[in-house]
Amino acid sequence: MRMKFGCQQILLFSLLILHSFEVIPQDLVYTGKGKFDHSHRDIILEVSPNYIYREDAFPRIAAGFNMQYFLTRYISINGYLTAGEDYAHFNIGLLGVPLLSLGGLKNYDLFAESDAGFIILLLILGSFDNLSFHIPVTSTTEISPYISFFKIQYLYQSNYPHINDFNITFCLGTRLNMYLNDKFVIAPYFEFNRLYGKGVNGFHGGIHLGYYFHTREQEYE
Repeated sequence: MRMKFGCQQILLFSLLILHSFEVIPQDLVYTGKGKFDHSHRDIILEVSPNYIYREDAFPRIAAGFNMQYFLTRYISINGYLTAGEDYAHFNIGLLGVPLLSLGGLKNYDLFAESDAGFIILLLILGSFDNLSFHIPVTSTTEISPYISFFKIQYLYQSNYPHINDFNITFCLGTRLNMYLNDKFVIAPYFEFNRLYGKGVNGFHGGIHLGYYFHTREQEYE
């Protein structure tokens, strides 16, 4: 099976996700100045260019969309989609993180009463697979190691049928979050990937360009 993704499809998908956040309450508006900090329900939406390397395939460039949802000052969960020609990777947080940001876990009883609600609950809980930890370095910079046990990867390469189709990978990486002001963040990253059951390793790198939605007023310096 072969899939192709282009820049237009990635852009359309990103715009749809961004549009979905218009229904988030107006308390996601940042109005303060002074010291930078995270709080529960903060959200960062990001786009990125990415370099993809896997030791059994040719390197490639892909476009990415990422969203971070903060559970605490020091922990967030991520949902992401990265895609290019004959390549894609994503995780369940792509759906679970927006649902959680809209207050999904508050309606647990409602979810449990129907099959559709139970599936939504599984999507939300599955999003916790991809955890990031935020370690402050300065008031505007932090190191953020992350881990994922269930990254879904698709790769197609002609003349190499044994590596085509979908695979599940383990991911371990880190990023350097540099907050330019109260709204914008730049985050170069590097991560290691390993395919389960195949012993194939890979490396990804790139730069996230993000927009920050705050849930409360705070000072920034």
